[in-house]
Amino acid sequence: MKSWFFKGLLIFTAIAFFLPALNSIAGDLPKERLVPPLGLLGTTSDYSPQRYNMTRMIVANWKKLGINAYIDPTKYEAMIKRAFRSKRFDSYIINWSPKLVRLEPNVFLRTMLTSENAGWDGINVSGYQNPAYDKLADAQKVALDVRDRKAIVDFIQEFLYERQPHHSFMHQNNFRAYNQKNFKDVVLAPGTGPWSFWTDWSATPAGSQRIFRQSGVADFKTLNPIMAQLITDQWLLAHIYDTLMRIGPDAKPQLWAATGYKWLDANTLDVTVRTDMKFHDGKPVTVEDIAFSYEYGRKSGYLLSFMNNLESTEVLGNDKLRFKLKEPDAGFLFTVLCQVPILPKHIWESVDNPATFANSKPVGSGPFKFNYHRRDEELSLKAYKAHFSPPKNDGFLFVVYGNQEAIVGAMERGDVDACGSASLDPLQADRLGKNKDIKIVAPLSFGMYMLEYNTRIEPWNDVYFRRAVSLAIPVDPMIKRVWNGHGVPAGAMLSPENKFWHNSNLPEWPFDMEKAKQELVKAGYEWDDKGRLHYPAPGKDNRWIDTIDQYKSYENRPINWRNQ
Repeated sequence: MKSWFFKGLLIFTAIAFFLPALNSIAGDLPKERLVPPLGLLGTTSDYSPQRYNMTRMIVANWKKLGINAYIDPTKYEAMIKRAFRSKRFDSYIINWSPKLVRLEPNVFLRTMLTSENAGWDGINVSGYQNPAYDKLADAQKVALDVRDRKAIVDFIQEFLYERQPHHSFMHQNNFRAYNQKNFKDVVLAPGTGPWSFWTDWSATPAGSQRIFRQSGVADFKTLNPIMAQLITDQWLLAHIYDTLMRIGPDAKPQLWAATGYKWLDANTLDVTVRTDMKFHDGKPVTVEDIAFSYEYGRKSGYLLSFMNNLESTEVLGNDKLRFKLKEPDAGFLFTVLCQVPILPKHIWESVDNPATFANSKPVGSGPFKFNYHRRDEELSLKAYKAHFSPPKNDGFLFVVYGNQEAIVGAMERGDVDACGSASLDPLQADRLGKNKDIKIVAPLSFGMYMLEYNTRIEPWNDVYFRRAVSLAIPVDPMIKRVWNGHGVPAGAMLSPENKFWHNSNLPEWPFDMEKAKQELVKAGYEWDDKGRLHYPAPGKDNRWIDTIDQYKSYENRPINWRNQ
């Protein structure tokens, strides 16, 4: 039975925003009401041919709605800055990779969608700011009864399905490969296969090759764990830096630097830690280092979004810490204890501004120790044999190849042992699969391909407009033509691979151009004689505006990125 608290939330959400009435289409229209050019920000074709081709197909369909849509291909780093920093975009196609921490619903449903994370430094890319949604997202976070929390999480997915603040449209099979002749007993992570810390840690030499060689299309952006925002950077740094817990191959938090924990009440957690750990420079890891790390971690834009509920960290003895929370947090073990890196206080306490600290030779206490880095060529880590759980190999080498095709060639020649962060396309996977030394795996992602709509500005602040453009996405044709059938259309926000939290009652989101046009008509949008889409006329404006930009993001920053 659902709790009274949950029932109250349903009622609150239902009445929070009224549903506008239906409107009709008019005739000739004034130029000032013309919907401006709208870009779809994405990668260049050389970085990801699949994403680029999907962008083209989506934009072609948006044009059929009378939208002056255009593709906005951008180099990867510049694209990330525009989406996550300057917010200079209309819509943005992103592949939210299946990082293990994202199995915890708090990540996709709260951290990435609530108002508090919609500012310039937040990771709410769409900028969605809706008080009713914020209350729901907070409610699932503090619901410690898993049945109550499941009910709220299901309802949130229904809310997102209806409102479309962003649009999850596909969960793809992630094709990756590793050399099964050189390495055995390779642990594969859910959603990513041979691209995880556990893969690189577990790969056991089957012959003379002792260094496990991963590969990628681009170098790491930073070696600073406090500034790391990209999943590739976080993946690397997890080899060098320990955490109190790690998300295991079974997708559950497991003890790591911690030896035990106990909840004293809903807001108080005691953690016992190992006393035999050392940093790579030989200095001991102490509870003071760990407490310092949790306070210093607040300087991280990425970590702060998870840590703002942490009230204090207290040292209780040489092997015990106490964490006090401001309010209950059902995902605390997942999102905080499994993510905050243990930093050497003797190095970081003199770093006032981590944004200016390159950390070019990182010192941690993890299973791998930094060796060398040649920018845009390769990065080498040595196995740290003094670790309490050392790697099964002698080290890790990451080699930069620039594009996927070069990585495929390197795999065929035996120059690398895994394709790392570079997900293969189906044709490349078929090609490598003919080599008996190479193992191909293709887990379904618990991440997703998604369109982030910039809801800070019109027309993206209108539910009807967002639903219309979502209905115009040709998902099935994209899966067939771009992915050779290796993917599934999305419906609920959380992937069916996230089995417990996925709302299986929601159907796949449809591709229906007629329904897309009907959504625009409901809101009062009109088309001129040339078929161009216009905003509703005064007095006939039935748009459903369900988000208000409290940050006034573009008040003194012009919207000047559009192709005029």
